[in-house]
Parts: sequence; structure tokens; C-alpha cells
Amino acid sequence: MGKNEEFVELLIRYQQRIFLFIFSLLPNRSNAEDVLQETALLLWKRFDEYESGTNFKAWACKIAYYKVLEFTRRQNTDRHRFSDEFTQRVAVMVGGEAPDVTQARQAALERCLEKLPSKDREVIRRRYRPGGSARTVAQELGYSIRGIYKALGRAHRMLYRCVQTALATEDHA
Repeated sequence: MGKNEEFVELLIRYQQRIFLFIFSLLPNRSNAEDVLQETALLLWKRFDEYESGTNFKAWACKIAYYKVLEFTRRQNTDRHRFSDEFTQRVAVMVGGEAPDVTQARQAALERCLEKLPSKDREVIRRRYRPGGSARTVAQELGYSIRGIYKALGRAHRMLYRCVQTALATEDHA
């Protein structure tokens, strides 16, 4: 298999995971999609630096992490901007380098999902199922796409606060 074919195969295989990594670092889906495109372009340009047979996802996520930092610096007036320190901590956790913390976060997230109002929980469940999208959720539930994005934003904020509170409580217990 040639380098071009290898790149396409690896990008197709890991694109969703790379996107989820980026989306975990950026609070806005549209921004995450933009950064994914920038990341894919840079991955293509730098693919000759990738060593075949090594962990493509880890390599790609490292590049994506720097593209997220670059993006957030360009958007420094955005009121939803995370600090570089926060972004780095989330990247470590999402990247799997802190399994105990990741497991604690996952457990807290599962508990917090149960606390969401049922309508918000259903929107989250449908959106994050394999192949789910805001557009399909809007069609399935009869809402506008804007309404779904508002519901997702509200649910994300509630989940974020709940998980942070749960983890802080565990740290002090």
C-alpha cells in the first residue's frame, strides 16, 4: 500500500475519534469541525513524518491538540474559551494518559447523565449514538436544528458543572 492510501485509510479509521478529542477541548461543535479540517490538512502535509505501524491516533491527536491551542489563541475574545492549562489537562485525560482520572470522570459523567432532565438526556443519547448528528436528532424529535444546539449546550453545561462538583467532592472525601 502506498503512502497516500495508508493516510486515507488511517484518517477514515480515526477521524471520528480525532473529532471527539477536539470536541472535548472546544465547547462549540462548529469550531471543533473547523479545527478537525485544519488538523486533517496538517496531518496530510506532515504524513511523511509519521512512522508506519505506530499509533496514528496518538500522533494525530497530538497535532490536533496544538491546532486547538492555535485556534483558541486566535479566538481569545470568545467568552467560552478554555485556558491553555485546562485544555492541556483535558487533553491528557482524553488521550488516555491518566486512566484513574479518566475512569473517575467517566463514572461521574454516567451519574450526572442520570440527573439530567429526561428530554435533555434523550437529546444527548441520540446525538452521541454511533452515526448520530444534531440534524438527525432535530428531525427525529421534530425540533429545529437551532433548538437542538441550544438543548445540547444546556445539557453540556449542566453535565460539566455536575462532573466538576462530583470530582471536587471525591477529591475532598
